[in-house]
Amino acid sequence: MLLTLEDLSFRFQETLNKSKVGLLCGAGISIASGIPDAINITKIILQELGCTKPDMEAFYNVDNVKKYLPELPAAFEAIISTVNDKIEFENDTILFIDIFAQNFEATYTLGHFFWAKCLKEHKLKFIATTNFDTCLEQALNIEPLSKNIIYPYSDDSLTIREADITNKLIKLHGCMSSPRSLGTTIQQISKFTSVNNINTIVDRIFKNDHHDTLLVVGYSCSDAMDIIPQIQNIGISAEKGQKVKIIYWSYTKSASFTWHFLSQSPPFPELDKIKVAFKNFPEVIIIRGDLDLFISFSAGVPIPNRIPAKFSLKNKVANPNITLGSIFLTGGYYAHAIKYMMQELPLELKGVDNKKEINVLCDIGKAFNVSGNFNAALKYHKRALRMVKSDRHSSREEFAKINVLLGEDYWDKGDTETAIACYENAISLYSDDFEKNEASIAEVYNNLGDAYVRYRHFNKAIDYCQKSIEIRLKLFGEINNEVSNSYNNIGFAYSFSHDYIKALYYHKKALSIRQAIFGIRHDWVAQSQINIGAAYYKKGNYRSSIKYYKRALKIYQERVSKDYHMLAVVYTNIGHAHLKIGLFPQSLYFYSQAEKIWITNFGRKYFYLALLYAGMGKTYRELKEYKQSLKYFERGLRVAKPFVSKMDVQYEDLLKNKNEVENILSTST
Repeated sequence: MLLTLEDLSFRFQETLNKSKVGLLCGAGISIASGIPDAINITKIILQELGCTKPDMEAFYNVDNVKKYLPELPAAFEAIISTVNDKIEFENDTILFIDIFAQNFEATYTLGHFFWAKCLKEHKLKFIATTNFDTCLEQALNIEPLSKNIIYPYSDDSLTIREADITNKLIKLHGCMSSPRSLGTTIQQISKFTSVNNINTIVDRIFKNDHHDTLLVVGYSCSDAMDIIPQIQNIGISAEKGQKVKIIYWSYTKSASFTWHFLSQSPPFPELDKIKVAFKNFPEVIIIRGDLDLFISFSAGVPIPNRIPAKFSLKNKVANPNITLGSIFLTGGYYAHAIKYMMQELPLELKGVDNKKEINVLCDIGKAFNVSGNFNAALKYHKRALRMVKSDRHSSREEFAKINVLLGEDYWDKGDTETAIACYENAISLYSDDFEKNEASIAEVYNNLGDAYVRYRHFNKAIDYCQKSIEIRLKLFGEINNEVSNSYNNIGFAYSFSHDYIKALYYHKKALSIRQAIFGIRHDWVAQSQINIGAAYYKKGNYRSSIKYYKRALKIYQERVSKDYHMLAVVYTNIGHAHLKIGLFPQSLYFYSQAEKIWITNFGRKYFYLALLYAGMGKTYRELKEYKQSLKYFERGLRVAKPFVSKMDVQYEDLLKNKNEVENILSTST
């Protein structure tokens, strides 16, 4: 519905008067103050570190031909965590998180004043914001960190559920006045108390709690690590009458305004994110138009000039290339990561600053590892190990860390025996100060559990996974992704040892934690559902297997940027399960979907096609279409042959089935 400014103002005031309205606002309301949003913060950091323009466009997936909008390749919290962990300033007393907080000093604007006035006049029940700045505090004339403000990032979780949020300001991500309270790094948002508090506050914002309507302005629905997951969970689990009505304002510079239900809204850039966040809420209204113009009209004053966005590291960075490389690594751009990291490495290691050179070698090795070049990863990690050995000041913890990296390289290369030796060396080295190194020891125990599963020593695998779980539960509490990873690994160990009841128990615990942290539409949630589906498949419960595989499939289908590899894996798995229950046409349908994806995105020689063709060959044999069956077994053998060292069991299975079908055909003729 197209509205004039006057019509919209009337309808808006009517909503405020008739409904009990809360406000959720994001970075969009503070941009006029000169505070940049997540995209611009990362852009400025990249620029100040010396990133080239082409590399920056690659990082944001900008396409000037197809007009793709800039988009972060990873969660903002993950990127800021990387910078916080890696960046070093020439003045080594400076901490990045303090500099980060200082950049949010700003004066409130007309927008802040307008919403503060609505709260003071009791037209709004509360204001919740994801912003770190103090602009709303200034507009409300209250002190930052005062009793009128609710902060989830606190160790005091007892009062969050009972707190009266009426007439309160809720700072979902903390405040710049207390940098340690900022919910802007993975470490902070994944703390046990933080997860509980965030979930509790989001519950109170998105469920009827003295309000029935939630107005959302200046919020991009991009908080995929903490807020969006719980919004999705509420959408699915809460009763219809418990959920608030949502009015979402999508900002444009247009002087014309539209008012649509989400289901009837014409497409616009952020629509997909809004649909994912609010999909299961019964009534979502989208307003589109110039919010500044609307506020100016409602307040009866002209729109003030915007202050240009500002953000600065303010201090000289000692390791710009390593920091840049690490950011690109977090974003999944491995070639860019390696390029920048290599620039930090001296042409000859002279041992002038051994610690720095060792760290650079380790980081380059990690980048090569995740890019799949395991031999190069080993080369750099071995160089780092030689330097640690030659430095008499090196600690046993430094030896341990490099042993872990080498273990990961050997593991990924397929050399399980050497990987285990490296991990066990690391445990021995870390154990000199067990309490100090508990988190690292838990990680290595988890890796050893994984390795012993591959080695088929299942009792040892389970023992190491249990040790990892015990430490991680003690350190992090139940709702933590590290704990879910340990549950996941012990689930695999029980599955491979044919104890499917326990496998399902632990995989479902991992799923429950991941849904609590990441919501119901995250890749890690999909992976847990695949693991549950696989356990049911091995147990012979194929219909339950299909149910979980299809849940994972739905997540991968709804992703804006598709993970084609996992999409095809799930289609293949669903095909296998349908084959087992005799639904052959359905099996062939899912196999054909997987085949299209594999060939289009990975080529006709991709080794996963061998497993797919084995399934198709078996399906056609069940249908007694033996010539088709033989064709697919032969295709599978051609694909598998170059990988026979990795796929010996699968190759033998294909060969056995091909020979059996050839015998049937020769007998029938």
